[in-house]
Amino acid sequence: MTVARAPLSQSVVDAAIDWAVKIRCGTPTPETRAAFDAWLARDAAHPMAWERVQSMVGAMASVRGPLVMDTLRSAQDQRARHRVQRRAALRKIGALGILAPTVFWLGREHLPWQRLLADRSTRLGERRHVRLADGSLVDLNSDTAISFEQTAQRRLLTLRRGEIYVQTGHDAALTRGLPFFVQTPQGLVQALGTRFTVRLDDDASRLSVTEGAVRMAPAAGAARVLEAGQSGWLTRTQAGLSSRPAMDPNAWTDGVISGRDMRLGDVLAEIARYRSGRVVCDPAIAGRLVSGTFHIDDTDALLRFLARTQSLVVTYRTALWVHVGPAPEAAAGAGAAVTN
Repeated sequence: MTVARAPLSQSVVDAAIDWAVKIRCGTPTPETRAAFDAWLARDAAHPMAWERVQSMVGAMASVRGPLVMDTLRSAQDQRARHRVQRRAALRKIGALGILAPTVFWLGREHLPWQRLLADRSTRLGERRHVRLADGSLVDLNSDTAISFEQTAQRRLLTLRRGEIYVQTGHDAALTRGLPFFVQTPQGLVQALGTRFTVRLDDDASRLSVTEGAVRMAPAAGAARVLEAGQSGWLTRTQAGLSSRPAMDPNAWTDGVISGRDMRLGDVLAEIARYRSGRVVCDPAIAGRLVSGTFHIDDTDALLRFLARTQSLVVTYRTALWVHVGPAPEAAAGAGAAVTN
């Protein structure tokens, strides 16, 4: 059984981040301490938000203190910016060179502020199955955060990051006949008695319908219905159909990557979603086509398997930076290597 955390508003989490910077940077004055105590006492949500921010920072206890606070300050500056600007800020944190992938990982692994707003979430490599208050079943993929609320008008599941597989509930005693929606940064998806996946990419929401249908409504554009067996995409201004994907969009619910004629670059990008740090694909191998079913619970074992079967070299430059490239021609007939 999964116990849901109470959802928190963006403004409350923002305030908790601001206080974390004030309290943890330098020595706070008595006036600052008094103001902080007053803020904590002002609303029951404030201590909850503070606890969640502290849990995120506490998870980074093994990292140098200045780097933790630099990252926290960066998040303070990043909240209202466009995604590209946030990435640029993360790249500026800490030293250049070998520290860069570590900082990328810190921002991605330990400081995803969407989790603070969510009542259910997963970390990298974790998958979770939950039942919502209306009886709907939701699978959360790696690095995912959601919130759910049921009002007098509708049932609303907010996908804050990551990917979900939804089976909408139909128990009238729980659903009260209310429509079910999934909110994404790009728009609103209405479930029409269905099972479907929603995945957040950098610039769009990607959808795939297993049963029933969904109505995709962009924030500023015409809506479109997606039927069972179809895949589609949703931006803030448009909704459209996608061609049949080479990779099974629902395979992750069984703990695998599966498909026919998948680009190796896409497979490696998918593997990267389940591990800390970066998996860098050499352009020379990105277009190779692979078919099969690959288990994702042990990504290092999967990389070794691909190296052995696809004539690749997997190089661990650090624990958080893995490069995958072609094996030397002379060694191609004998398989490939994993190096450190």
